[in-house]
Amino acid sequence: MNRVLRFYLDLTARLAVRFKQYDRALEIYSGIESATATGTADAAAPVMAQGHVWGLKGDRARARAEFERALRINPDLAVAHFNVGWVCDQQGLHDDALRHFARVLALKPDHDRAWYGTGLIHVKHGRHLEAKQAFKEVVRIEPMSMHGWYQLGMTHFVLGEMVELEGLKRHTVRFNPKIAHLLDADIKALRKQSADEEGLPVEGGEGRPAAPSPMASA
Repeated sequence: MNRVLRFYLDLTARLAVRFKQYDRALEIYSGIESATATGTADAAAPVMAQGHVWGLKGDRARARAEFERALRINPDLAVAHFNVGWVCDQQGLHDDALRHFARVLALKPDHDRAWYGTGLIHVKHGRHLEAKQAFKEVVRIEPMSMHGWYQLGMTHFVLGEMVELEGLKRHTVRFNPKIAHLLDADIKALRKQSADEEGLPVEGGEGRPAAPSPMASA
């Protein structure tokens, strides 16, 4: 397939996705895959795209299968490892997710979303020290990351690091006052929950774990 035709078909598929014509997009990407020579640098791209569309359709298992198929074509494709990791996390397969995120970071150490996903999994398992280190990497790479600063603040709270928490709020209020407001509101809610449960220690600290863009396209 020549480059001009491939560009046109890819654009057509992207427009189909934009208008939620997912089956049409899958048909086009499948055609691109069939016309792409195996072993070329472009071979994994239409497979990744099909995985992305299946994810938009809500079929995570099929999405994961496509991303894993892309990895069989190119085992060092960081975006495929990230997407498999994200799907595994959604399926509760946290060890598998961490393995894929670790592979992403071996290939691209400054992949902030892989650090973020790693941190959230550590939070889910109560490994707050490990989570803190992951979220520190997020804000190092993306100094304006609202999600990264919020989650780092919550780990400071859960670990009882109140001096660090206050310093974080003073820092972030300079560029996004919403972060401190969210931290204050959610910490207040957690403290109330703890009081309502007759003095039981506060657990979790996940707060509002809305991740940035969940799956990355090819």
